[in-house]
Amino acid sequence: MCAVKIGRLGKFDLNPRGELWCKDENRFGHKLLSKFGWSQGKGLGKNEDGIVENLKVRLKMGQTGVGWDEKLPIGIDYREYDAVLKDLSEKYQKPGEIKNEDTSLEKRSQQFKNRIHYQKFVRGKDISHILRKI
Repeated sequence: MCAVKIGRLGKFDLNPRGELWCKDENRFGHKLLSKFGWSQGKGLGKNEDGIVENLKVRLKMGQTGVGWDEKLPIGIDYREYDAVLKDLSEKYQKPGEIKNEDTSLEKRSQQFKNRIHYQKFVRGKDISHILRKI
């Protein structure tokens, strides 16, 4: 048996396959399953046709959920989906609607009848005129 480097931290495990704890009959799970009639080599389940080998633990590096499979279903492509969404947004956009036009906070506050912003307060919070100077 040799030591194997595991994980991104570089820790070494003297038992990389887990055979030492696998054959130990004093474990809680082994005792519990044996009490209900299970023995070494039998599968789990009513008909004993379930898994026989031990569960293997893997280090999950990403932020996706458990069971995530990167494979896409047949015929689905993200580019096609994005193209459909783009066509729909162009088709159903109102004619007078402004597309992503950056207006300053000061100009937007002046459009309202009941202006709740004072001029110094609005200019202090608005950084669009500073960005234009840079």
